[in-house]
Amino acid sequence: MLLGRKKKGFGKGKWNAAGGMFDSLKGDRDIVDTAIRETEEEVGIKIRDLEKVAVFDFLFPKERYWNQRVHVFLCTN
Repeated sequence: MLLGRKKKGFGKGKWNAAGGMFDSLKGDRDIVDTAIRETEEEVGIKIRDLEKVAVFDFLFPKERYWNQRVHVFLCTN
């Protein structure tokens, strides 16, 4: 599992996987493209051949703007 310590924003100082938001202006066609781009931007590794293995919804009833949908991928290359 590839994790890095979050430097700013929500979860600052916690261990976290690479990730970010879908952005068609950066060439993202789907969530797989987003995972590939974000990993390269944050970690410097160009990944490929991803397999989606899970989707988690994190809900924060008192602070709804924190709600997140997290897509989890397996990469063996």
